Amino acid sequence: MQIYVSYNKIANRYYSFDLANTSLKITRSMRPNGNTSANAIISDPETFDLQQIINNYSVDHGCITLIDTPDKQYHWIETTHLTAQYRAPYGKTYSSLYVGNNAVRDTANTVGNINYASPFWALRQINGLNDSRPIMYLLTPSENCSLDDTVLIYKDATDETDHSILTVNGLQQSNATLAQVQSVKTFLNGWNPVNFTFTNSTAFVVGANTTGNIYLNSSAGILNRTVAKSGQTVVINTSGLTTGEQITVKAGYKYYPNISNTVITV
Repeated sequence: MQIYVSYNKIANRYYSFDLANTSLKITRSMRPNGNTSANAIISDPETFDLQQIINNYSVDHGCITLIDTPDKQYHWIETTHLTAQYRAPYGKTYSSLYVGNNAVRDTANTVGNINYASPFWALRQINGLNDSRPIMYLLTPSENCSLDDTVLIYKDATDETDHSILTVNGLQQSNATLAQVQSVKTFLNGWNPVNFTFTNSTAFVVGANTTGNIYLNSSAGILNRTVAKSGQTVVINTSGLTTGEQITVKAGYKYYPNISNTVITV
């Protein structure tokens, strides 16, 4: 498992995440009305089996999000399906949009900025969840993968007196040494790309850290397969095309298409 930390303001709540093998125990603490001198209100811990969460919700190139609702309820939601309908086409960005009455900026994930088509943004479009906050992301490279193969990103706050703590099998993780994720959307866009290894000018092997399907499409020519497994060879038939013509081949996943591309010159 790879572990990252992502910083944002978490509305005066902070958490103790205690992961032992696949069991995650969460304890929530709150300062009343943000008063740092007041005694924290500490909730009873709740425990989840992360491998069971993966078995229930994982997809290829997936993002399972743990949210904490205003009424202090935890919910695990697979957000890849949600973001797919909003996600920008390959190579296109959104920089000045107002969608669902939310001011949207395609910038760093700072307080007041909501990244269009991010898991957080997509959750805010759902009635009843728009005041919830994500506190952890579990990224799954494949459906029904092992917890060891996932990426875990937990939320902390830079401008609060109290901070969230993650302990893994008795070892507390140091926020100072963990790599930071500035934007989960940007991280997902570059995570687990598909590699193209050419065996000749019109044939290549696709490779990715997944046991699931890789979906391909091309701007011209005919592919011998449009759905492949990592390690399989894809051949493009260029009959009828002109010498020097360029073909763009894109590859990705069912709910996260066109994450990688390559260009072939006939």
